[in-house]
Amino acid sequence: MRKVIARRLTESKSTVPHAYATIECTIDAILKLRKSFARDKSKLSVNDCVIKAAAMALKEHPKVNSQWKDEGVVQMANVDISVAVATEQGLITPIVTDASNKGLKQISENVRVSMS
Repeated sequence: MRKVIARRLTESKSTVPHAYATIECTIDAILKLRKSFARDKSKLSVNDCVIKAAAMALKEHPKVNSQWKDEGVVQMANVDISVAVATEQGLITPIVTDASNKGLKQISENVRVSMS
């Protein structure tokens, strides 16, 4: 399974157009939020917050949430986000389905369940 994931990630990187943007962020509020989650015995990673922010941005700009198919560009109905995660067993790619409609706790749980 790990070979398939690695092959598909490599294939995606080499055959699908990619666009990159960078921005500097102050994440003090996210770090504070993580501490409040920890007090409630819940885990929240900065990556969970990035997944939620990306999902919200894709929901707000649906033309970006598109795929190229034989018939042309197709806008996706849901915002599903996959993230590559390195584990002791190797690379996995959990998919957070409908991420724009999930809270941070649900996103965190989805990623962690996929990792176990």
